[in-house]
Amino acid sequence: VIRVEHTDGGRAIGTPEGRVTIRGAADAGRNVRPRGEDVRAGQTVLRAGTVLRAPHLGVAASLGCAELSVHRRPVVAIATSGDELVDVDGFDQVLAGRKIVNGNSYALAAQVAESGMEPRILGIARDTPESLREVIEGARGCDALVTSAGISVGEHDHVRTVMDALETEVEFWRVKIKPGSALAFGRVRGLGGIPWFGLPGNPVSTMVTFELFVRPALLRMGGHTRVYAPRVEAIAREPFSARGGLTLIPRLRLEGGEGGAVHATSTGAQGSGVSSSMAAADALGILPAGAEVQPGERIRVVVLGGAPLVEEPYFGPPEGMV
Repeated sequence: VIRVEHTDGGRAIGTPEGRVTIRGAADAGRNVRPRGEDVRAGQTVLRAGTVLRAPHLGVAASLGCAELSVHRRPVVAIATSGDELVDVDGFDQVLAGRKIVNGNSYALAAQVAESGMEPRILGIARDTPESLREVIEGARGCDALVTSAGISVGEHDHVRTVMDALETEVEFWRVKIKPGSALAFGRVRGLGGIPWFGLPGNPVSTMVTFELFVRPALLRMGGHTRVYAPRVEAIAREPFSARGGLTLIPRLRLEGGEGGAVHATSTGAQGSGVSSSMAAADALGILPAGAEVQPGERIRVVVLGGAPLVEEPYFGPPEGMV
C-alpha cells in the first residue's frame, strides 16, 4: 500500500500507459493492518466491572455488539431531619436567624451523582418520629437509603426508633473516627431489605463518612470492581495529633515538592461544622488513635477529587477505625 504523496499522483491513469509511478520504497511493507492485529479470536475484550466510556463502546460496536449487559445505576434515597433546617429557597429565614440551610442534602446528592448513581432527595423530616417515618417511607423502590442527622442519643434524635420500627437489621452503630463517629449501617427489612447508611448531621462528618464508607459500598452495588480512592503517603508541613482514642481524619491540601514528594497541609479550621474545610481539601488524612505526626514526617492520606479508583481498601482499614 503506497501513499499517494509517494507517487506521481497517477497522472498516467486513463492514458494508454495506464500506470502509476512510485517515487520511493519508504512504504514497502507498511500501511497494512494484519488480521488479528486488534482483537484475536477468543480474546476477552471487555471485562465485568468495566466502566463503559467512549473507547469501550467503540470497541463493542466494532465487534458487532449492539447490546451489552450492564448494571443499572442504583437509586439512592437521601433524607435529612431537623426543625432547624430549611432548603436554600428559604434563605430569608437563615438571614433572619431562625433557620440554617439544609446543605447536607445538596452535598450528599452531589456525592451520589459523582459516584454515577441517581440521587433522590426525600426532603426534610421534622423532629418527630412520625415525620421522620413519613419521609423515610419515600425510599420505597430505591436501592439504598442515606439519612443525615438524628442518629445520636439526643432528645430529638429519632432515627433509631424509626429504623427499629422498620425492622432494620443493624450491623453497627458507631465507628472510632473523628469527625463522624455517629455512623450506622444496616438493612431495612421494612423497605425490602435495602441497605441503610445513617450518617451524622454535622456537614463535615456527613461528607467524610460518605467518602470513606458509603461511596465504596454504592460503587460495589453498581458493579464496580475499583471502589476505593487511592492512597499515598505525604510529608506533613505542620503537626497533627490524634487524641481521645479516635482515628483522626483531617482535611488536607496537597502540594508537589522536590523529587516528586507530596506535601500535606491542613485546610484550616477543622471543626465538624466547617464545610469550607472540605471544599478546600484534596485529601483526607488517616491518623490512628494516639498517633503524633511532626512537620517533615509522613502521614497517610486518601486522595479526593475523582482520582482513578483502586481495588484495595484504603489502609486495610486503619487499625481501630471500626
